[in-house]
Amino acid sequence: MPDKSPYPEFGSGYPYNVYLLIIIPVLLLGLGLLNQSDLIVVMMNLPIGMLIYYIAFARFSCKIEINEANEMEVIYFFPWDDNIIISLDDFENLSVEKGKYSSFFVLCFTANEQFSESVEVNVNTRMNGMNLLLRFMEKAGRLKVRRPIDKISL
Repeated sequence: MPDKSPYPEFGSGYPYNVYLLIIIPVLLLGLGLLNQSDLIVVMMNLPIGMLIYYIAFARFSCKIEINEANEMEVIYFFPWDDNIIISLDDFENLSVEKGKYSSFFVLCFTANEQFSESVEVNVNTRMNGMNLLLRFMEKAGRLKVRRPIDKISL
């Protein structure tokens, strides 16, 4: 029997934009029916709007859990993104980057200062969840965390 606890040592929630991606189409369809607008126009424009919203805000939406076995699991909301499990014992450094116009972070795990072995993970989680994750990593002393200076203050 494994020694792991079923409850994570650290856990974050899905970002709020995922819930909006589910709620907004239902509201638009309901309002379209109540206003007796042309249902064909609403049904044609709704997928286009949802696709643009997904690309702009909800891509790589996930939650992050770290268990007692020192493994970080990235659980993506959408099924076409494969979940990722990373053993934190294999890495020494963690750098966090966020593009100027992107809605997701790139976590780069490296084995040493020469970047001989690295793993990049795209995550889109709550801003507070990312701050808690980075503080948890720093406090636990598991990884050396490098935050971006000029791009975003985490």
